[in-house]
Amino acid sequence: MRAKRTGLGRGGAVVILALAVAPMGWALSKPKPVDCRITVHITNDQHRPVVNAGVVLDQVANLHRQKVSGALDVEIKSDAKGNATLLGFVPGVVLVQVIAPNYNTFGKYFLIKKQKTIIQVHLQPPGKQISAFH
Repeated sequence: MRAKRTGLGRGGAVVILALAVAPMGWALSKPKPVDCRITVHITNDQHRPVVNAGVVLDQVANLHRQKVSGALDVEIKSDAKGNATLLGFVPGVVLVQVIAPNYNTFGKYFLIKKQKTIIQVHLQPPGKQISAFH
């Protein structure tokens, strides 16, 4: 029995090989970053939750310290348990600011690496006012 000739020749074999390898190349491309869930838990100096505190989260950079396109800048209020939870951030550097009446303002940069992150913030009452005038 004689084998049938397909007519592909050498060039045809290269095309078939390229098509077989192409899907593997797609699998090696960078995966899309996973959205992070960030919870800011706010307490006072007596370790009680601070309700209705203003929380600002600003995505500053990704894990490679590069600017994020379409970065989130969100402002929300803390709930009855002192929590403010936000979704949609990519892993990287996030600026967290907390503002509440009768407390010092809090601001700090955090490196977020995990998909679910809890940030503990303890607000302090303002210090005694010092004045040069009597």
